[in-house]
Amino acid sequence: MRNLVAVFVLLLGGVGWGCGGGPDASPDAPDAPPPQLVFQTLVVSAQTIPQNNAQAREIGLDLGNGGFDGTDNQLGQVLGALTGQGALDPQTTETTAIDRGTLITLIRFGIEIRPGSTAEDLNRCQTTLALCTTDEDCGAGKCNFSETPCDEDSDCTMNFGDSCAFPVPCIQRSAFETFVGTNPTPPACDSANDTVCRHHLDGSASFEVDPLAAQNTPLTGDVIGREKVTTPISGGNARLQLLTTMGTDTVIALDLVAVRITAVLNGAVTGGVLAGGVLQTDLDTKILPAWQQYFMSSVARDCSTTQPPDCGCAGGSQGQAVIGLFDSAPQDCTITVSEIRNNSFLPNLFTPDLTVDGQPALSIGLGFEAVSGSFTAP
Repeated sequence: MRNLVAVFVLLLGGVGWGCGGGPDASPDAPDAPPPQLVFQTLVVSAQTIPQNNAQAREIGLDLGNGGFDGTDNQLGQVLGALTGQGALDPQTTETTAIDRGTLITLIRFGIEIRPGSTAEDLNRCQTTLALCTTDEDCGAGKCNFSETPCDEDSDCTMNFGDSCAFPVPCIQRSAFETFVGTNPTPPACDSANDTVCRHHLDGSASFEVDPLAAQNTPLTGDVIGREKVTTPISGGNARLQLLTTMGTDTVIALDLVAVRITAVLNGAVTGGVLAGGVLQTDLDTKILPAWQQYFMSSVARDCSTTQPPDCGCAGGSQGQAVIGLFDSAPQDCTITVSEIRNNSFLPNLFTPDLTVDGQPALSIGLGFEAVSGSFTAP
């Protein structure tokens, strides 16, 4: 059997998540047992950036706007379009930053234990909660994927191809926090000549939390079983800082709003999707200026003259691609933020598709994975 804790969808932020006394218990009852919290600390080991519209649909989530096929990922469409034209290579820059340790996102995932859970329940939550691979693995009283208690073995064949999972009676709520990491032990790379790096992503590394970085409020939600669930937009109080390169050679900290997260936690995180809204202010002051600087660095590298329209750019180069896309008003072999925003190749894609607490925002979604990593949360 392969280990499986749960898929979780986190919808709310900025809310405390102490013991609630269980669904049928009063939190103020004198005999109510104290809450028990179980934490796991991890480090993001991969982030998947949309490289085309199909990927943008696949790794986005519904944030309430409907989007295409019920998925909101407007910036994912922009990244896919720019990738297709050779202006950006966001997956390479994202992977390089993570592998070399210039982008370190730490995660603390916690579960709140239902009062009254037995020692056996807690042991299952922490170590042995598992997915059954055959009908025979399902015993009376266990749960199927929809977490409906089974009265007999035959009931465990409901849903998902005659498989069932052990119950999660001990899990009441989940919480997800992220931090900016620094000082990994071991270091990401052995030396400046190390071309593979990733030594800090072997599942046994330790980290420090950057004390100068903004601190996120934990996002809380219910553990909902194995099936991915689509739920309504959560509102502006669900916030999280996303570290990403956005296809550049620098790390950008975006302050996402209306955040949703889905993932499978089984000692690590697999199949994760993080989605939210990028406020117009972050687009204007962080993303577009970073792209402008990155595009100009490619022009300086790949183009030999300042004579439009070709600017002496090498054929098939990134510099040639960005000059062809953005050098328009005026044509002077220089790319400005205004030219990026108002270009004809991406009409309307910079128009906000979300409104969160009265503020315009662009939806974004990306995939992520994480492995174990130790750190002390502040």
